Amino acid sequence: MFVSPRLNQILRILLAKTQPVSVDALAQATGVSRRTVFRELDRVDQVLHRTGLSLDTVPGEGMRLSGPESGRAALSALLGGASTMNPQNKSDRRTLLLLLLADADGLQKLYYFAQTLGVSEATVSTDLDGLEAYCGQFGLQLQRRQSQGALLAGPERELRRLVVDVICRIPDVRSFSANYGYPSLRVMDEIQTALQGEWAPKLDWMTEESLSMLTLQLTVMAERVRRHHTLAPEDDLPAVSGLPRQLAGQLSDSLESLLSVSLPEPERAEVGLFIRACRAKHLNPLDINDAAVYGQMQNMACRMIDAFDPRLSPCLKLNEDLIEGLSLHLWSAVVRLKQGIELKSAMHDQLVRDFPEVFAKSRQAARVIEQEYGVRVPDSEIAFIASHFGAALMHYGERSSHRLVLKTGIVCVAGIGVSYMMASQVRRRFRGQLEVIVSDCNNPDEWTGFDLLISTIPLRDAPCPVILVGPVLGQEDYAAIRAAMEARSAQEPEELPPLSGPLPQLLERTASYFLDMSAMLRSFTRQTIRADCTFGELARLAGYRYGSEQTGGTVAADLLRREAVSTQVIERLRIVLLHARTEGVQRPVIGLIAPEGERFTNEHFLGARGCFLMLAPASGDRGLLEIFGSISGALIEDEVLLTAVQNGDEAVAYTRVEAAILQHLKDYWNEKLSG
Repeated sequence: MFVSPRLNQILRILLAKTQPVSVDALAQATGVSRRTVFRELDRVDQVLHRTGLSLDTVPGEGMRLSGPESGRAALSALLGGASTMNPQNKSDRRTLLLLLLADADGLQKLYYFAQTLGVSEATVSTDLDGLEAYCGQFGLQLQRRQSQGALLAGPERELRRLVVDVICRIPDVRSFSANYGYPSLRVMDEIQTALQGEWAPKLDWMTEESLSMLTLQLTVMAERVRRHHTLAPEDDLPAVSGLPRQLAGQLSDSLESLLSVSLPEPERAEVGLFIRACRAKHLNPLDINDAAVYGQMQNMACRMIDAFDPRLSPCLKLNEDLIEGLSLHLWSAVVRLKQGIELKSAMHDQLVRDFPEVFAKSRQAARVIEQEYGVRVPDSEIAFIASHFGAALMHYGERSSHRLVLKTGIVCVAGIGVSYMMASQVRRRFRGQLEVIVSDCNNPDEWTGFDLLISTIPLRDAPCPVILVGPVLGQEDYAAIRAAMEARSAQEPEELPPLSGPLPQLLERTASYFLDMSAMLRSFTRQTIRADCTFGELARLAGYRYGSEQTGGTVAADLLRREAVSTQVIERLRIVLLHARTEGVQRPVIGLIAPEGERFTNEHFLGARGCFLMLAPASGDRGLLEIFGSISGALIEDEVLLTAVQNGDEAVAYTRVEAAILQHLKDYWNEKLSG
C-alpha cells in the first residue's frame, strides 16, 4: 500500500520511542489535529502486517509499537530515508495524488488528500482538474462527487497501466518505494531476485530494460491481487500462445509460491502479455536496413495505395513521401501486429469525425496487411495509416479527403423572419454538413460561390442548383435537399481546392515528423573512437561516419564552428552533446560515439564518458529542432537514457530515444487538438 508522508512521519516517531506516545504528542509533533492522526492510523495495520509489529494502545498513556527487533528493523527499512518527493512541487504532488487515488478502495474526501499532502483542498481540486486528461488516456475517469470526494474509476487493467506509467516517471523508484512503501520494496526485490536467479536461464534473451519493466509490472500486479483487486474473467484480453504462454504459466506458479498469492487465469494471461511485449523487443523479424525487407515494405505500400483509391493511385504513387512514410510505418506496425501489441492513436477520434472517407478508405488499405500476414489491424492502427493518406491527399488537393461542407443559401422574398426559421431547420437537420447563409431574392450577387440554394420562390439565373421548398420543411423537402447534396458532392470540381484548416495542416506536419523521426531512428548506430582523441578527431569521425565521403568535411567543419561558439561538453552530465545544423546531411541524424575505455581522456572533454550526436539539415524547420529539443530534455530527465549514453549502450539508448520521440509526437498532437 501507499504510505503517506504524514503516516511515514508518525511511524518514525513511534519507532524512535520504546515508551507509549500520546495522540496529543503525535499531533503536536506532526503539526496536525488529533482527528488527522487517528485518520492516518486507520490504515496502519496494512503497513505493519509485513513487519511483524503491532500498534498497541496503553490506557492513559498513548500508543506504542510492539514486536521483535527484527520487525522494527524491517519497518525502518520500509520507511526509508528522507522523502524524495516534495508535495509543494506541483509535479511531485500530482504523482503522489495519482498513487493515492489508485491505492484508495473507494471515494476519498478532498480533505483526506489535502491533509495527507499538506496542501489546501483548493489545491487538490485544481490538481484533480489537471489530471483528468492524463487519466483519460488510460480509459479511466476521475469521478468527483460533491461532499463525498474523488474516485479513480475504470477497468482494473487500465488502472494498473496508469500506476506503472506513473512509477516509470519517478527518477529513483527504489528510494520512492523505501519512503512511501509503494510499490513494495520487498515484493519488488523478491521478484527481481527470482528473475535474475532461478529464472535467468529462461529469460536470458531479455534486455535489461525489459527485465526492469517486467519486474515493475509483476510487482504492481502482486500488490493489487493481494488487496483483492483482480482482473475480471470477462476482460477482453488478447490470446497468448507459444513461448510467452508457456513461460507465463511457469512464472505464475513461481510467483504464487514466492509471494503467497493466488493468480487466477486472467492474471496469468496478463503475465503472458507482459512476456510477449518483452519478446517483441527481442524478436524483431524485420530489419529495415535490409534492402530486401525495405523493398517488401515499399511493395506493400503501393498495394495499399491501390486499395485505398484505385482512381487516385497513379497520382498518389508519385508522392515519394507517402511511399517512404508508409513503408517505414509498416516496418514497425507489422512487428507490433504480429505480437498483438496495439498503440493508442491520439488522432483517432478527430480523423473519424472530420475525415470519415479517408478513414474508411484507409480501412480498405489495411486489408492488404491483414491478407498478407493474417493479422487483424485495429482502428487505432488504421488512424496512423489514415494520417499518411490524409497528408498525401492534402498535397494532391483531393476534395473528398475532408468533410465536405456545402455553402448553402436560404432565400425568400425579404430574407427576414421566414428565412431564419428555415435556416434553423436546415442547420439542425444537416448539422456540420451545410454552411447555411440567409439571403434574399433581391441580392443575387450574394449567391456567387454557393453550392446550393434553398428557396421558397423560383430563382432565375442561379449559379448553382435550387431546391424549392415550403417555409415549414417536411420530409419530402429534406429528401430533396439530401439528393441535391449528394449530387453536388459527386461532381468533380474544375479545380481541386486544397485542404485547409488546422487538422489537414496537422496531418501534413505529422507526416513530415514521421519521416524525420524514422530517418533518425534508422541512422542510430554506435561508433567508437580512441579515448585520447581530440575534439577535431571526434568531429571528423562524426562527419564521415554519419554523413558521407562527399559531405563528411562539411559536417565536421560545422561541428567545429559550433564548438567555437560554445562548448558541447556537458560536464555535469559527463557527456558530449555533439550537435549542429549542417548542409552535410539531407535527413536528421542521431547516434552514439563511445570512447575505447571508461571515458574520454583528453582534457577538453572534462571527463565525459560518452557522446550523443544530433545533426539537422540546414533547411530543417522549427518542428525538427523541437524534436531534437525533446531528445536533449530526455538526456537530462531520463536517468536510464543518460546512463546508456555514458556506457555506450546502443540498445537501451535506442529504446529510450524512441520513447522520447513518440512522447513528443503525442504531446504535439494533444497540444494542437486541445488548442
